[in-house]
Amino acid sequence: MLPVEVFAGVERVTVTRQAPGMFRVLLRIRPGYHIAAAEPNPAGGEAIELSPLRVSLVDGNGLAVYADYPPGELLRAYEGGPEALVHRGEIEFDVVIERTEGAIARPVLTLSYQACGERECLRPINVELDVAIDAN
Repeated sequence: MLPVEVFAGVERVTVTRQAPGMFRVLLRIRPGYHIAAAEPNPAGGEAIELSPLRVSLVDGNGLAVYADYPPGELLRAYEGGPEALVHRGEIEFDVVIERTEGAIARPVLTLSYQACGERECLRPINVELDVAIDAN
């Protein structure tokens, strides 16, 4: 069982040159785990080697994707150690897909994250979002 469940708020989104498509993503993070925020390094803090939360397009020619990621909460892994911005529990955020120049291939939306437990971080995971994109 994966430490994070990923849910898209729609099965299909329509994108035109006049109007972007938008939907919400819900992540449920199992107790005892957290994931790195989209910007895991706090301003002025020591750089942390964590893979950030990201929504991306594979074969996304002609489209661009943006997400309104929540900021995360500050976590210090151990006394005197570096701090990171993370998410626990449930988080929701909006994803916007815009039409850009170029021919559209067969775009696939993915979400990547890195989950950490109390003792170690797992490898980054890439999940395909089950959202079809109708682009005109």
